[in-house]
Amino acid sequence: SPGQAYAPVCSLVLYDFGNRAKGIQHVGALRERWTGGTLATVEGNTSFGSAGSQDNGGAVARRDRDPSLVHSVVSLSWPVA
Repeated sequence: SPGQAYAPVCSLVLYDFGNRAKGIQHVGALRERWTGGTLATVEGNTSFGSAGSQDNGGAVARRDRDPSLVHSVVSLSWPVA
């Protein structure tokens, strides 16, 4: 989605992998601002690579995902001390 390009680092990326009923199956955090191509994220409860479970793998891993899997992006505002 075009809004992904404006999402700051640490925004939450909500995924719909399309292999179940429509809805959100997984979440990651942006580790770099999206500039096109894949989204660079850090995700928990995933597998290292595409062969294992993408939403129940038991690992924390850096992932590069296709933007077509994105359901939505949530930008968070952190309080400044």
